[in-house]
Amino acid sequence: QLQKHSTLEYVNGVKRMGQLCLNRGKSFYLVKDWVYSLTREGREQKRLLNMLHSFTENVIKECKHKRMVAKENGTTDQQPTAFVDILLEMSENEPGLFTDVEIREEVDTFIFEGHDTTSASISWSLLLLGHDQTVQEKAYNELCSIFGNSDRPATKQDL
Repeated sequence: QLQKHSTLEYVNGVKRMGQLCLNRGKSFYLVKDWVYSLTREGREQKRLLNMLHSFTENVIKECKHKRMVAKENGTTDQQPTAFVDILLEMSENEPGLFTDVEIREEVDTFIFEGHDTTSASISWSLLLLGHDQTVQEKAYNELCSIFGNSDRPATKQDL
């Protein structure tokens, strides 16, 4: 039950971090970290980041413990199945290759980047497109040159 709660908290934290990043990107005055850190959202982001890092660190500790127990029991023949296991195996085979912080950062990157990447990319593209009339016109002209008056769906060849 506790693990289910912390997993849900983590997922909600990742979603909220995405919202905070989008909100921050819309406001030019929040670009500076010191300014953002003074805002309610900046403080919330810091709290969420600490929670997310803590969760990832606990996952890594748990994986390390499972690997250690498996070694002690002589059941280490299995291939690593999760990304964190691969990083831990590399780190075990070549000590000093990754610190725990570097492993956490890699795992966080995969989790954050894999979360709703397509919609975030589209949102950013539309936001940036909406801020530049010249780019909007170029995009419109390009679409007109490809599709003309047709209402057909886009194909791979159109790309």
